[in-house]
Amino acid sequence: MLADLTLIVLAFIITDIRQAHRQAKIVQKLSYIFGQATDNPDNILRSREMLRLLECIGIYDTIENRDYMVSQIEAAFYDSTNIIRTQLDGRIVKDALLMGKRGALRMETVWQNNKLITIFLKSGGN
Repeated sequence: MLADLTLIVLAFIITDIRQAHRQAKIVQKLSYIFGQATDNPDNILRSREMLRLLECIGIYDTIENRDYMVSQIEAAFYDSTNIIRTQLDGRIVKDALLMGKRGALRMETVWQNNKLITIFLKSGGN
């Protein structure tokens, strides 16, 4: 009985660690989608375009909106019904809808197991 309880506690601890690690990686990606890329010109351009798309629907770079984005990315990860496709390398592309005060965007997230690889934001014309 004690061994069963120990296994349950360990499972919760492992789950918490995995969730914290995944959330930390998501938080790192937020700087990118809020226009703060600094590495190369192509990434800077894409990052600024993502910020422009978010601002067009009323999602500005605030603590509340960063929390909203984390929750939406996490929800996309846990939803088993939103898989768009599986890439040749095994990565899974998931679909989500971001709702802002002035509209909506499609958000595609690309996952390799539980690791967020990248995010694509798409307006109605994309």
